[in-house]
Amino acid sequence: MANGGEWTEHLSWWFIRKEACTAPENRNDAGFGTEAESLLKTFAHVDGAEDCYGAALLSPSGEYVDAVAVEGTDPWSIFARQDAYTAKYIDPEGFAIDFQVDETKSLIDASNGVTTSGGLYLAGERYRICKCQEQKVFSRQSEETLSRSVKLTLACGKGKGMYIAKTAGMTVVALWKGDSDINGGNCRYYLYKFLQQMLVDGYIDSLNG
Repeated sequence: MANGGEWTEHLSWWFIRKEACTAPENRNDAGFGTEAESLLKTFAHVDGAEDCYGAALLSPSGEYVDAVAVEGTDPWSIFARQDAYTAKYIDPEGFAIDFQVDETKSLIDASNGVTTSGGLYLAGERYRICKCQEQKVFSRQSEETLSRSVKLTLACGKGKGMYIAKTAGMTVVALWKGDSDINGGNCRYYLYKFLQQMLVDGYIDSLNG
């Protein structure tokens, strides 16, 4: 694997085509949680449900490395909106407040569990951070069990959401639309499988391997 466009195939494989995740040998692997839970419980994928419609990989410094989206959608129309813009926020008293939005900064802040003033924005749409937790990714390699800590953030919008996973070597963003349990759950499943593979391949700590 390499930086830049060469990551496109790998992101697409896990998040858009999901071919690796639906292979029989990959269907009963672990999910986020404690080591005991991860080794004994299945994080279930729900067949037939729509799930990830876009995903992006960022470096530890917050720069975009690559992004993918479903067919017919330019991933860069979703991610990496570089120019700041003005948006309106309705405060609890009903007053409209203008503020500047820097989408990349708000995404980086969200990966750390912090809500930027005005909220998290992506592709011009506002998301609310619903949960941020330290999790573990596990993978068995022969007799050895590998594990790494991941900061996992769930952000929700109207009928959609995103999972943001931050490790020592990368930040991964995965987007879903629809039901938070089914579509969001599938998206989380693919995110875990991708991180698990990055753990095995040695990229979870550094994109240079």
